[in-house]
Amino acid sequence: MKTKKTALLASVMAAAVFSTFAGNVYAEDLAAKVESNSQRTAGNVATIRIQSNLLGEADQAIKTNHRNIAANSEAIKAQGERIEDTRRYGRENRELITSNTKAINANRQELAGQKAEIERIAKVADPKLSERVANNTQRINNNAAAIERIGTQNTAKLKQLEHKVNNLDKEVKRGLASQAALAGLFQPYNVGKLNVSAAVGGYQSETAVAIGSGYRFNDHFAAKAGVSLNTKGGDASYNVGFNFEW
Repeated sequence: MKTKKTALLASVMAAAVFSTFAGNVYAEDLAAKVESNSQRTAGNVATIRIQSNLLGEADQAIKTNHRNIAANSEAIKAQGERIEDTRRYGRENRELITSNTKAINANRQELAGQKAEIERIAKVADPKLSERVANNTQRINNNAAAIERIGTQNTAKLKQLEHKVNNLDKEVKRGLASQAALAGLFQPYNVGKLNVSAAVGGYQSETAVAIGSGYRFNDHFAAKAGVSLNTKGGDASYNVGFNFEW
């Protein structure tokens, strides 16, 4: 009987040990599964957050696209209005072109009528008109030739006159220079004395040299003479003078 109890107790203890071992194994496996589930849950949470951010960005992009679509719609509408304006202007231009074409054709017809009238008037005009026109044309040509010939002659005469004026201007300047030189000559002061004197005179760009001599006969009478030459050529100038004193 004691042996049976011992065997029964051993069996119970063995069952308890097996049950405890089995429980520990199950608990460890359950803990591993829980850890794996926790990791999967954390990964799912991160994935959900990423998906949420992507959804937010997609929503923002959709809103931006809506705004762009609205702006494009306005631009398309404005472009359509401009196209319509262009079409209207084209119709108006076609109408103006048609009107101008009609006016041009009318003017052509009027010109044709006027041409016919001019030809008719020319036929009934004075038959000697052409002859008179030809004569007048010849006279005009003759007058033009005469005017040209007179102009050429006048030009030549003016050049000659200008040359003479220039020469006269030089002669006047040289003469004034010679007179200035002659005026610089001295006459003798003492009775019975003969003197010789020289002088230089000038006027503007001309200069002259004079030489002369004088003699005092007495206290009441003296005489002198001189001659002047321009340094740039030309005719000589001279003078003779007498002096009476009382």
